Parts: sequence; structure tokens; C-alpha cells
Amino acid sequence: MYYFFILPVLILYPLLTYKTTQEVWKRTKSKRLTIITLAIFLLIPTWDVVIGYGIFLYKWATWSGTKIYKTVEAEGMYYEGAYSTISEGIAVSTCV
Repeated sequence: MYYFFILPVLILYPLLTYKTTQEVWKRTKSKRLTIITLAIFLLIPTWDVVIGYGIFLYKWATWSGTKIYKTVEAEGMYYEGAYSTISEGIAVSTCV
């Protein structure tokens, strides 16, 4: 269903980019402004990737890791042993 909205954009956006860049070139004859216009049109759909990746790298390097804020004692569902399973409320350890 969403393809009906995305498909026209995929067709019209490159046409809009081409026409706008061509119009800037006709009016100004400036190669610099034409390149800036083209860069803006190319970066509009992808700007969040650049910013998001930069933020991800910063947080990954500074904030990552496992942190234990509070240790609590609880009665419950912890059973020791590799591959332990629960069968009808009884702990069944499958490791030898």
C-alpha cells in the first residue's frame, strides 16, 4: 500500500533535482552554486544517516557497557546449570 506513495517520489525527486539544478545553472552560470544545489538535493534524503552514525559512534565509544545499578535478592526463576529448563513448575537440569 505504501508503494503507491513512495513510487511517485522515487520518480519525481530525481526529475525535480535535475530541473532545479538546470535552472540554477541557467540563471547564475555559476558552477559552484550548481554543485551546492546538487549536493543539497542529494543530502536531503540521507542527512539523518550522517548525523545518526556520528552520534552512534560517540555513544558506542563512551556510553557502552553493562552497568549494574542495584542488586536485588528475589525468590524466583533462577536455576543453575547449563540448559536448565522448567517442566510444570519443577526445575529440570539437563547438564551432567
